[in-house]
Amino acid sequence: NPHFVPGVNNPAEAFLRIHSSGQQGLMGVINSFCNVLAEDEDRFLVSEAYLNVPGMHKLYGACTEHPLHAPFNFNLMTLPWSATVFREFIDEYEASIGPNDLPNYVLGNHDNSRLATRVGEGRARLLALLQLTLRGMPVIYYGDELGLKDGVVSAASVRDPWSLRVPGYGFGRDDARSPMPWNAGRYGGFSRHKPWQPMAANAETANVESERAHRGSFLNMYRRLIELRRLSPALLDGDYRAVSTGDDAIYAFTRTSSSQQVLIVLNFSSKPVKFKPVTAPRRLLVGTHARVGAATIAPELAPFEGRVYLMSGKEVA
Repeated sequence: NPHFVPGVNNPAEAFLRIHSSGQQGLMGVINSFCNVLAEDEDRFLVSEAYLNVPGMHKLYGACTEHPLHAPFNFNLMTLPWSATVFREFIDEYEASIGPNDLPNYVLGNHDNSRLATRVGEGRARLLALLQLTLRGMPVIYYGDELGLKDGVVSAASVRDPWSLRVPGYGFGRDDARSPMPWNAGRYGGFSRHKPWQPMAANAETANVESERAHRGSFLNMYRRLIELRRLSPALLDGDYRAVSTGDDAIYAFTRTSSSQQVLIVLNFSSKPVKFKPVTAPRRLLVGTHARVGAATIAPELAPFEGRVYLMSGKEVA
């Protein structure tokens, strides 16, 4: 790479990937995989590739006879924090999805800081509600459902091969790979022996046992949303349509099936904002700030608050 500057640029950019990325035969290889997968109806292929919408659209089309493949959609992890930016990206992505393609949304993985560390707890809750009300397959990185934060890894505890090969660049990914905390005990109930990495910074409170007992916890919010996805026809297989709100801080959209419509409203602002749906909702189904089943629809959204309203059709228990 003639533009590579040692000590400044990522060492991975030292060479241009002309022989190892985007090769002509890639689509044929993926198509052959799908032909094998089609021999068993329970198989599905997901590819790990950081791509924009046109790049993902191309990969979706790789399997010509058996559409059993989807590229991971990592884009929500890197978008600027803006209701408008998120809406425009999701609108573009949804418009590119074919009738047999499975959309998917990823908020975290083992290569990046944990969601609650990257964006803060309030924003993390809002993004969880967004992810679990969009179409398709939500991909959740372990611990994000607890609001788990990065661990604090000393130089002596580094285990990431990439960081060990190029020390001093700050490329270590160990902070996001701390053991899963099941309780507040020593080593989080993960093991009776010292794990390969220290526990996350907030593991004493952000653990499964502790959060089960608190109605408003991250874990219980995720569980309510996942249960709602199972029970709601609109969230299960309804279409997606963005809704104009007249406020740049708010991102709203509907999910509509033949028997039900729900409205999702998200306040991306750190300040309260007023929002009144054009049509009065029947009731509040779930939200980042509880209020489930509220008889009166609050006219103001708190900072980083998200709500799911039942607008019409089939009731949800």
